[in-house]
Amino acid sequence: MQGYEQYSVIAENIHQNYSDVKVLKGVNLAVERGAVHGILGPNGAGKSTFVDLCTGSSKPTSGTMQVLGVDPHRNSALVRSHMGIVMQEAAFPTGLKVKDAVTCWQRYMSATEYTVPEFFDLEKLADRRIHELSGGERRKLDLYLAMMGNPSLLILDEPTTGLDPLARRDVWEVIQNLAETGTTILLTSHYLDEVSALCQQLSILLNGQIVASGTPAQIAKEYSHTRQGWVELSDYQNAQALGGELSSQSGYKNIRVHDATVSFDVESPTGLQNLFATSAYRDAVLDFALSDYSLENAYGSIVRSTDAPQGIGSTRTD
Repeated sequence: MQGYEQYSVIAENIHQNYSDVKVLKGVNLAVERGAVHGILGPNGAGKSTFVDLCTGSSKPTSGTMQVLGVDPHRNSALVRSHMGIVMQEAAFPTGLKVKDAVTCWQRYMSATEYTVPEFFDLEKLADRRIHELSGGERRKLDLYLAMMGNPSLLILDEPTTGLDPLARRDVWEVIQNLAETGTTILLTSHYLDEVSALCQQLSILLNGQIVASGTPAQIAKEYSHTRQGWVELSDYQNAQALGGELSSQSGYKNIRVHDATVSFDVESPTGLQNLFATSAYRDAVLDFALSDYSLENAYGSIVRSTDAPQGIGSTRTD
């Protein structure tokens, strides 16, 4: 199989069955070297199963996998020696001090020359035991240990699940700093805001199938059928008039009038511009704005078209 020069992970027509349960159904996915690639999907979509295949822990029922240029199941020791992994639950004994966990892992990875990037900020935690760390501090430690040995590929399986909003932001900052070093990162998540903030490429996994791929912005634009807009007018009467006119035209939904402002969802921004150009009260328009295409709206459209369970975290975290 060719392509390692450009891609760290290549999955072709991957099927994974457990007894009579079909978990992955023809997954095709390629992770570019040096990119942060997200897999977005609800619990049970097959994200962790795909991670197991990448690490060589499992062998696909059918299809071909290439990770760092080789079959990960046949060459699991080789692949893992060049891979850092952060799973949902870390395996270190919680009674260990942070500095002891670091020393232990350094010896295991033969990584005594590893230089700690400043953004990990672990020195103040050195004498604390792992069970004394906050969720965000624990995740920073997990990420640090995973990066020891300078892996070619870093796999993060739901890295911020269960963390409070501030801790999530701290972990995001570490991941963004790691991405700037050129490390290839494969990240699974069920948070829309997380993949929007961190990922250059995104694949949406529903019911064991990749149903959309591209940059978050590309997916948002392709699958969002509406954009949110608002118009501020000179007075309430003009706002009521505009609201009534929008209600009489196709392409406008969820029209709301509050004081002198009209908000709505619109399918065609061009139609809105034409309306302003020809309407009798156009001189009463003081300001208006349109949102960018929304990944949240796009995901909702994809879910409705595939009849899959939504199960995705809100884009609002605080």
